[in-house]
Amino acid sequence: MKSLLLTTNRVTSRRSGCLPICSRGRVLWRKLIETYQLPSVLDLKVASSLREQFVGRRGTALRVDASRVERLGGLCLQILIAARTAWAEDRQDFMLDDVSSELTAVLGTFGLTPLALNYREE
Repeated sequence: MKSLLLTTNRVTSRRSGCLPICSRGRVLWRKLIETYQLPSVLDLKVASSLREQFVGRRGTALRVDASRVERLGGLCLQILIAARTAWAEDRQDFMLDDVSSELTAVLGTFGLTPLALNYREE
């Protein structure tokens, strides 16, 4: 099935955070999902910049690529949890994706799984 992307400002402004796609004569709306790549080390040194990265992306659906994460400190975990909560309050998708085995293990020591940090608006 081929789809035609509409890019006029008038059409894209009808739904915030969505992209119109024409398919078989109908306009379908797809959420725009931004991707943010987490750094390999999430410790006290990057906590402030991590918070700023999330604050700057608030209000849009976000896919967080965690494939490179090797270490996670408690403060950055709190920032991830706070970001997930903020996205849930905004009713926007927040998805931790491609989670490294190191991050999965560290989350386990905190009693969490990667799924606990995901929020998907139904």
